[in-house]
Amino acid sequence: MDHPFRLYGHRGAAAHHPENTLRALEAAVQAGADALETDVRLSADGRVVVFHDADGARTCQQPHRLRDRPWAEIATWDAGEGQHPMLLSELLEVFGSLFVNIDVKDDDPEAARRTLEVVQASGRAETVGLGSFHARVARALRGAGWRGQLALTPRGVAAVRLLPLPLAQPLVRGDAVQIPTQRYGIRLDTPRFLSRCHALGLRVDFWTIDDPDEAIALVRAGADGIVTNDPAAIGAALESLRP
Repeated sequence: MDHPFRLYGHRGAAAHHPENTLRALEAAVQAGADALETDVRLSADGRVVVFHDADGARTCQQPHRLRDRPWAEIATWDAGEGQHPMLLSELLEVFGSLFVNIDVKDDDPEAARRTLEVVQASGRAETVGLGSFHARVARALRGAGWRGQLALTPRGVAAVRLLPLPLAQPLVRGDAVQIPTQRYGIRLDTPRFLSRCHALGLRVDFWTIDDPDEAIALVRAGADGIVTNDPAAIGAALESLRP
């Protein structure tokens, strides 16, 4: 199965602007990203907020957990450059049909259900990918009827990496692998692993790749997508691979 190549802006163009803000996301698209990678968490009142960390300390100088604060307060947090956190519904509306990959960060099935509600209300199921590091969140997404792109959990990735393919197949509950080049000292960027993923019909996206030479090597090895903080630099490097 052939998968369309995607250059993802990781939390937007996070190398140049405050991550996961409208400015960073718009800059990624302007720099040539044809997809966005982002994260979501729930506020205290159940709104689905575009945000990576559990609290606002690193990005907004706010020590509070998002789950402890209402959206009306979170929306006022200063992320820098005059930017503030945004809702997933706003992101999906602003970026139209652009593919958006969403990592559900909260280890809570309710976060899965709320995220899915927002995606379905947007009418964007065909241009959204969902995933989570948490197995029970991934189960909640499947259980709620999600039929769009779903990333494997770390356990699923381990099965593909370590088990014979006939044994791995029943554990593959998704259609995408989104991974670093290595984890726990195990290389995940080898031609053998990529071929195993493709044999199972899985697309393979690598994060977070900011070195142009590394991006070129991964695409030559068969990567279907590159997730980067600097879409302009990586996109320019990948131009050398065009026929």
